Amino acid sequence: PPTNPGALSAAAPNHKLEEDQEEEEEFDYLTTPFASLPPTLQNEIYTAESQTPSAQNRLQRILLYVALAVLGASIAFFNAFLENLRYGEGSPSSDLAAYGFEWVEGNGISDFLFLTKVGGAL
Repeated sequence: PPTNPGALSAAAPNHKLEEDQEEEEEFDYLTTPFASLPPTLQNEIYTAESQTPSAQNRLQRILLYVALAVLGASIAFFNAFLENLRYGEGSPSSDLAAYGFEWVEGNGISDFLFLTKVGGAL
């Protein structure tokens, strides 16, 4: 044990840095699952994986999922907006035609999507 108090405080931060590095190394496999393999073998694995049918269409699937998520969030927010417009505090009318949204109530699909809880949740 060091007898100099300054030496103890100087050693503590280094010990903390080592612990942080060890924790980071524990999770390296999440970002680079083949880190323990040689680089040439890693390249072969990534090249082989990129030629599979599922890898060929990955970008299209991701874009479709993002578009669906944005569409769903937009429907949910519009549903909440109309709900607040109809039944919110200080709302003079629950008729959407008074606000220029008569097209919502006139169509079965838009009525379901924008005026029901289930439609807003989809």
